[in-house]
Amino acid sequence: MSTLEVSNISDGTTSVPAGYVLNGSAKAWTRFNGVTLVTLASLNVSSLVDNGTGNYTANLAASLTSSEGMHLRGSNGYHKLDNATGTASEMRIGTYGSSHSAEDAGRCYSLVMGDLA
Repeated sequence: MSTLEVSNISDGTTSVPAGYVLNGSAKAWTRFNGVTLVTLASLNVSSLVDNGTGNYTANLAASLTSSEGMHLRGSNGYHKLDNATGTASEMRIGTYGSSHSAEDAGRCYSLVMGDLA
């Protein structure tokens, strides 16, 4: 395998330190409809699983180094920041209604920050 070492990455207009891309970027995210389980957009998510009311699993195409990545999940205006409850190759997503009980949501978003394996 070859290694490319650079200090900055540029698109010709904007330049950012390589460390920002490696360490400061989302490693996986998804936006999906939790009622129909249709993925609307995603990065590094290979599939979605409906585990029951308001309970989903997004399987990652490329795993993290551990399951300790930071995970932002939310729907219907409720957001919670916590450690991902899945494994290094998945992120678990829970959605809740205004009564704070599990509820399938039409708009679901999830983001994982961590290190890729």
